[in-house]
Amino acid sequence: MSQTSELDTLAREIVRQHSHLALQAEPLERLPIYLTSLPAASAEPIEQTVYAACRALDFIDIDARCVASAWQRQSARTGQFDPSAWPTEPQDFGLLTLPVPEQARHCEHNDGDLARHCENNDGDLARHCERSAAIQEPGFMDCHVTDVPRNDGDLARHCERSAAIQEPGFMDCRVTDVPRNDVPIGAFAPCPHPLGLYAVLPDAAWVGRMARAGVPTVQLRFKSNDPAAIKREAEAAVQAVHGTGALLFINDHWQAAIAAGAYGVHLGQEDLEGLGGADLNAIRAAGLRLGVSSHGYAEMLRAAAVQPSYIAMGAVYATTLKRMATPPQGPARLKMYAALLRNLPTVAIGGIDAARLPEVLASGVGSVAVVRALVAADQPETQVATLKAMFERERTRMPCRT
Repeated sequence: MSQTSELDTLAREIVRQHSHLALQAEPLERLPIYLTSLPAASAEPIEQTVYAACRALDFIDIDARCVASAWQRQSARTGQFDPSAWPTEPQDFGLLTLPVPEQARHCEHNDGDLARHCENNDGDLARHCERSAAIQEPGFMDCHVTDVPRNDGDLARHCERSAAIQEPGFMDCRVTDVPRNDVPIGAFAPCPHPLGLYAVLPDAAWVGRMARAGVPTVQLRFKSNDPAAIKREAEAAVQAVHGTGALLFINDHWQAAIAAGAYGVHLGQEDLEGLGGADLNAIRAAGLRLGVSSHGYAEMLRAAAVQPSYIAMGAVYATTLKRMATPPQGPARLKMYAALLRNLPTVAIGGIDAARLPEVLASGVGSVAVVRALVAADQPETQVATLKAMFERERTRMPCRT
């Protein structure tokens, strides 16, 4: 059998084994298109095979490159290429496998009754873009996140590929548009691994209402261009959760979040790209937790490079609340993402309601964000109780995270 025929057979087997990750029907019918239009700069047959299969499974180009690179490293690490073994080990994606800090590891779901201020950042959440001997060999697709903090003697987080390595034979899938060489040194403060039910809310009144109803984690997503209005709403939201035990994140408006004394701030990918290292350092120095949105493998690696407190993954299902640059990822992909980021707190978001919640929780994600499931409910407080009960039932079925 020729090498071309063997690669075709392996690619077909990958697609067949993982067709549940496709976003459209009949991925095998799309495979020949990608097998005949592979990127020129790839020296490794395994990478070519996996890349073509991932493209047929509807992964965007940069995500397909990341998976292909990880699969190559997995094969080098295990000594075999297994088309059934979708890569989920952090080290194969350049992320160091680290234990979950005791302060952030709660087998109990965060229900608002526990003290949830994990103040002691001991560095265990630092993500290390490890370059093992295996991944320094020629022929690997480079999907490392560049320009992350250098090792300062406590954390090993530097995975920059030098210009000398950028030679023919590498399929370059690096995420280069992360904050530049002035990124913050040190991980952001940790938060509970399971943040539980996470309500994304339009104003401080809703924040207070849902916090009083027992939602353990709330986010103020206040849309305004008026700095004074933003300041007032952030301060009101902080006051609204006082005494409830709810953890308050403020979307986007990080300066107002610092000034008001919020628990944390949540940033989208565009927000993150727009900040310099000095801005991120200001958030970290203030002790705020940082959550970052992601919509696939490349964005997860970009988010992990700044060592956030949690990473949000979505949109899981279609949502009408905002225009998404990528199609809904679906629960099958969510399960793969959650497995890869299992050492980090994770949040699933996008089109999730009570009917879909069990499927989402089964992915292993630590938290689920809801919007319309609460704000559009006839009786939001009753819906909170229903959703929390579903979280509790799932918790009793899942083994304790260690």
